[in-house]
Amino acid sequence: MARIACPLPSSVWRKGAASPCTLRRLRCSFTPSRSLMSGPRQLLDPVKPIYVMVGGRLFALADGSFERLYPPPCHAWHKLPELPFWSKHVTCYTDVRTLYVSIGGCAPATLSFDTAESVIRDGDCRWKQHGQWQLPFTGRAYYEHRLEAWVGLSRDPRTIGHLCSCDAVPTNASQQQCPAMKLSKEKLFSEVPEERQIGATLVRMGEGKFCLLECVYIQADEQTGSDGEKIEDSVDEVTEKKDHRKRFIRLTTFSASYDKNGDLTTVSSRRLRYCSVPEEVTEPMLEHPVAYWM
Repeated sequence: MARIACPLPSSVWRKGAASPCTLRRLRCSFTPSRSLMSGPRQLLDPVKPIYVMVGGRLFALADGSFERLYPPPCHAWHKLPELPFWSKHVTCYTDVRTLYVSIGGCAPATLSFDTAESVIRDGDCRWKQHGQWQLPFTGRAYYEHRLEAWVGLSRDPRTIGHLCSCDAVPTNASQQQCPAMKLSKEKLFSEVPEERQIGATLVRMGEGKFCLLECVYIQADEQTGSDGEKIEDSVDEVTEKKDHRKRFIRLTTFSASYDKNGDLTTVSSRRLRYCSVPEEVTEPMLEHPVAYWM
């Protein structure tokens, strides 16, 4: 059963209410039943938390708190050891059974946390530092079994918009530098002149397939082209803000693989489509989009 979890906004305006209602819970969606339920309130009110699903379990990272949500019938948050870093410095994370996090700032480092049930239950859970270096990704990265490597979007400003991969770091290893990485030759981000990116995230679909979600806007009213890429659906009605910007969700699906020379490539079966953005979607949501494959 697939599951999506997202935080409810701290201030929600209900129809007919005289003032906003404060809500600090999680809303969970279950499929295929498509049912909705509200999760329990967190032990602390986190500030800009990072929610990570690891092995079917939900974890929340925030400054001063680190918690795990237990499913029903317990259905409660469990406090874990505090983070040895500021969550605002997190540059990327991966979601295999062991949670890996890279942090930036004045003291870059890569750490891991074993999320195994037995480790957490026995109270032997702690963060382990693997080195004073960062993984080469920005945002969420994934372990792709077919490549035997982590895969994510490049963090390097010189290669923004490219896919990159690197060998997974063993949980018991400490090393002086980041594992060797490979960079795709193809740029995935939109290169349409009229489009300006607001934010982006990568979603793993399984079996070597990925979806790049880009939040973009167009200043002009003209229709956009696609530089030879296949567009499945035309753009529907698009929200036009007061500043005359049209906002879209740009979805690019592709397969990641190594070619005969061992280089990372994304050429195979690349497909493109656009979706309109609802009027209620705020700018921060577009700057830091969150998406899951169901």
